[in-house]
Amino acid sequence: MNNNSNFIDCQNISKSFEQKGEIIVPVLQDLNFCVEERELLVILGPGQSGKSTLLRLIAGLEKPDAGRILMRGSSITGPGADRGLVFQNYMLFPWLSVLGNVAAGLNIRNRRAAHSAERLNAAQLRDKAMHYLSMVGLADFASYHPHQLSGGMKQRVGIARAYALEPEVMLFDEPFGQLDAQTRLNLELETERIWQNNKCTMIFVTNNIDEAILLADRIIILDGKLPGRLASIHNVPFPRPRDNMDVHFLRLREEITAVQKIYI
Repeated sequence: MNNNSNFIDCQNISKSFEQKGEIIVPVLQDLNFCVEERELLVILGPGQSGKSTLLRLIAGLEKPDAGRILMRGSSITGPGADRGLVFQNYMLFPWLSVLGNVAAGLNIRNRRAAHSAERLNAAQLRDKAMHYLSMVGLADFASYHPHQLSGGMKQRVGIARAYALEPEVMLFDEPFGQLDAQTRLNLELETERIWQNNKCTMIFVTNNIDEAILLADRIIILDGKLPGRLASIHNVPFPRPRDNMDVHFLRLREEITAVQKIYI
């Protein structure tokens, strides 16, 4: 990490949603925090704490009712190629092969390129998609279709597709919540490995304390009742790889559990 604490700057963020056109549900209230460049920041909170909404605001898929989110000093006003998003659900195109799914975003960007010099030819597209499939260990499955893959493999395809656009920030919205425990652990370790090699900024949303400690440089905890407010921020100072039976890991888990009990 460097010392640029204002790479992403969330300033006084509040957000509400309407239900049935009548009831206003406050989801986030007066959130303030920064994300450092190349940091792996985890947003931790129970269900219905507003953490996925916060991620969607950073992605530009929603707009805050109050406050603003800056990236490199400029306001985020919508989605952009500088931010890649991995969803809770796999969100793959069933009619496309694994390779076709990874290349889908690249194809869209190609079509939108203003100048022919910015476009990749078919061989370049394939090579780039294959590079990111290899990164997630799926090069041998390029010709498969989503229905032929396990849940963990589908999520790897989603991760490769997001990385293929080479964003500055990767946003993960509880990506492993649907997976069994062993597959989840394997993908957590893979996520850490990829981040260590790639070192783009990562913001990872989870409701799992162990997952947060395993991955994070810092953990931001949202309290457990809407509207989501900032409960606490925790540095994770001990080195990777991390062992969930290590005394430092257990001590931080106890500290975070105590914080969450106050707010749930």
